[in-house]
Order: sequence, then C-alpha cells, then structure tokens
Amino acid sequence: MNPNEQQATRMVNLLYAVNQLALKAVSAESAKALRFIILNDTIGVIRYDRALLWSFRGNKATLEGVSGQSNVTKSSEFAEKWHLLLDRLKDPSSPQFLTESSFKEGTEEVWRELHNHS
Repeated sequence: MNPNEQQATRMVNLLYAVNQLALKAVSAESAKALRFIILNDTIGVIRYDRALLWSFRGNKATLEGVSGQSNVTKSSEFAEKWHLLLDRLKDPSSPQFLTESSFKEGTEEVWRELHNHS
C-alpha cells in the first residue's frame, strides 16, 4: 500500500470509530451510561492518559467522572487538586489537551503530582 492509500485507510477507520462512538452515545440509556461512554470509549477515537468530564453551571465546575473509575468522590483531595488546576488554566475558553504549560505559574507541582497519578 502506498502512503496515500495508508492515510485513506486510517481516515476510513477513524470515521468508522467516530460513527460507532456516536451510535453508542445516542443509544445510552441514562446520563450515567453516557458519562461512561464519554470517559472510557472515546479512547478508540483519540488517545489520552486520563479523561476527566466536567459540567459547568455558571462559574461553578463539577467533576462528573474520571476514566477508569466507576465513582468519583467530588470532595476528594484528587478532585480538589483538579479544581485548583482548572481555576488556574491560562485559556479556559477552549477545549484542549492539558499539559504543564496549560496552567498559570505556581501549579507545576500539583500538575506533576496529578499527571504521575494517572
């Protein structure tokens, strides 16, 4: 297969995975089932170390779930540290892959601790 054919095959496979994910998501029987799909099944479409799902109501963010965990204690030390980082995002207005440089100064240690925890 030449490089163009390989790229076309990868794109078809990705589109298939996105379509399957969309079908699964719209078929979710509950909000809890949809959260599970978002947190755990999206790995087939995009690679990540850890997925976190947040809901936003006004200026209040709530941690709804973490990939690989069936339940999240929203007042846990883990959740509180993520809230601290969320409050210190340089650009909270757009979706993004988070890295240490995504946050304002003074959060490096918290980021490294959470990133290594994943």
